[in-house]
Amino acid sequence: MIHIIYINIILTRLLVTSSRRTINRVIWLILRFINTSLLLILLKLEFIAIFIIIVYVGAIAILFIFIIMILNLRNQKHKKSRNHLIPIRLIIRITLILHITEIIKKRKINNNQERISNKQIINLRNLEIIRNLIYSNYCEWLIIRRAILLLRMLTAILISEKENTQNIKQQLFTQIQRTIITMKHNLK
Repeated sequence: MIHIIYINIILTRLLVTSSRRTINRVIWLILRFINTSLLLILLKLEFIAIFIIIVYVGAIAILFIFIIMILNLRNQKHKKSRNHLIPIRLIIRITLILHITEIIKKRKINNNQERISNKQIINLRNLEIIRNLIYSNYCEWLIIRRAILLLRMLTAILISEKENTQNIKQQLFTQIQRTIITMKHNLK
């Protein structure tokens, strides 16, 4: 089984470098990361395998979708005003901040009760230990990190949507006039 996965990894690597279309390269690259994750799962390294799938395959997919979205934005002619969404944005931000502060307050009170004891850790696998630590002891940091990543993603989308304030247009009359003046000057 491991040898088949090794062959698949080498084959997808060759297909990534030899493919001409970008879409095919992305698909082969995702398959390569999936094969690598399968190999790591067979080697009993579940956390690293899941980490590779989440981080690398997720990043490739998001970047690919982001590029497609940018290309679609360039084709749009009319931009809609989003001023009517300002109250909704404020409500979402305020509720998010209140929710995070409430979670942090509760975590400070109940922090000692939810910690995992060493006796419980002995019977768990790698992935379960990391899951329990992240979702019990470091829950507030996970929520804050998710909010920051969401903010970064929305910022990148808004930056790509900015209109070009300088309209580049061809001024035919000025160009012809300049050409005529240059030709007259060269004839003299």
